[in-house]
Amino acid sequence: MIRVASIAALNECGGDWDLFCSFINPDRAAIVVPKTVKWRARQIYRFHDIIEPDPVKIAPDSSHIENFIEIIRRTGDADSNVLLNCQLGRSRSVAAAAITFASFDRNEASSIPEKLLQLSARAWPNSLMLHLADSLLNLHGALEEAGRVTRAEVARRDPIWMEELAETNRAPEVIEAIEFGRRS
Repeated sequence: MIRVASIAALNECGGDWDLFCSFINPDRAAIVVPKTVKWRARQIYRFHDIIEPDPVKIAPDSSHIENFIEIIRRTGDADSNVLLNCQLGRSRSVAAAAITFASFDRNEASSIPEKLLQLSARAWPNSLMLHLADSLLNLHGALEEAGRVTRAEVARRDPIWMEELAETNRAPEVIEAIEFGRRS
């Protein structure tokens, strides 16, 4: 089982997890994890939720994603219990879920959007993380396509949120999602 959660929702994630990964901003204080959340392996990744270079923020890079893929492969398989969290449980953790699905079964990339939308109704996987993983996993664009399909569906479902998101550093993804949705 794979689960994504925001920091605020970790209280609802009690149980035993084979792997628990957090994707948080570098300047964020440590996350207080509820005592009900138990894990066999734990990893924290510190980078900002950005998709383009920024002079004052740390972007996800290939070393982050390569390390995550190694940990996924070393820690479990498709039957593993994996808890992924980030600030809102919508972007970095959702991208990590997509990467996890692809790592466990690279032939199922076409089913990833549906799985991501089941994990989070506002799934907005970080396109840079997907791009890096796509290259590392030799998926020839399949993971990036899964991200586009997911974001286009969320854009269709929630145009008000798209207006809000378009005012952030994620505007390129919003434009791409709306245009992709029109073509589909």
